[in-house]
Amino acid sequence: MVLAGSKPVTQPSAQAYKDARKYEISSYSRVKQNLYHLQSCLASGHPFTFGFNVFDNWYRKPLATVIPLPASDSKIIGGHAVLCVGYDNKKQLFKFRNSWGENIGEKGYFYMPYAYILDTKICSDFWMIKAVKD
Repeated sequence: MVLAGSKPVTQPSAQAYKDARKYEISSYSRVKQNLYHLQSCLASGHPFTFGFNVFDNWYRKPLATVIPLPASDSKIIGGHAVLCVGYDNKKQLFKFRNSWGENIGEKGYFYMPYAYILDTKICSDFWMIKAVKD
């Protein structure tokens, strides 16, 4: 999903590539898409990435900070990938960092209901980084 006004095909600078070498991933693993494993991953200090379908009932201006579950007439308008960084059992929400900048959502963060993230027809491809080279 490309946000209007962004430049998704801009080539990173040589310095960006040089800086990235300091954070080379040395170990990673798939995360099972169930509440226990997703929460355990976060509780152990490992945020995880995943992809999800974006529906037209969320992708409107202004964007809702809590992504709504798709309605029966909602249409998929794209896909997106994010980094999940926390959860709230009381509110039944996962917190994730978006790549669209700090001016969107809550300083770049959004929330997704447990029912959304656990739906295998909507979300997939869960991964965590175990280690980064020193």
